[in-house]
Amino acid sequence: MSLLDKLEKKLNFLSIPNLTAILLIGQIISYFIIKANQHFAEAMIFFPAAIYNGEWWRILSFIFYPDTNISPIFLFFVWYFFFVIGNCLE
Repeated sequence: MSLLDKLEKKLNFLSIPNLTAILLIGQIISYFIIKANQHFAEAMIFFPAAIYNGEWWRILSFIFYPDTNISPIFLFFVWYFFFVIGNCLE
């Protein structure tokens, strides 16, 4: 049994099933919400001073923040690549 097999068996309880799909769905939903309401984007950015002032959701919400400055077609290919590579790594 190799070292990686031993680690996988020992640390399996830490794994999150379908993590790639969860992150991808969160980014897609966030993208459409940000396009509809730009103020939502300002609330998602990781900003330590705001976190210290009680905006605790910024600790996790920045993970779902998509790049809104690129074209939607390119963003589709970025998400597709992320999905393919993420599923291979899972």
